[in-house]
Amino acid sequence: MHHWNAVGDASVRGISFCPCYLEDEEGNSYGNSWALGFLHGMDLRRESWKEILDDEDKAEWLISIFALATKTIPTLKCARTKGR
Repeated sequence: MHHWNAVGDASVRGISFCPCYLEDEEGNSYGNSWALGFLHGMDLRRESWKEILDDEDKAEWLISIFALATKTIPTLKCARTKGR
């Protein structure tokens, strides 16, 4: 629970959080599937996430989740540039 609170506190204070994850001998990281599932969950409630995703400062903490998910599916487009 301490880690959960530390991550939540970092996001509220605007501090970037980069997760650490382990890889096996073949370079596979098993957090990737979790990250992909998280993004699918976000997609189910797209309107609820709109305020965060449209604000570069608020969305910054999601970068590590997008990066982890794209490692699972390299063709996944995760970056959205302002003004596009």
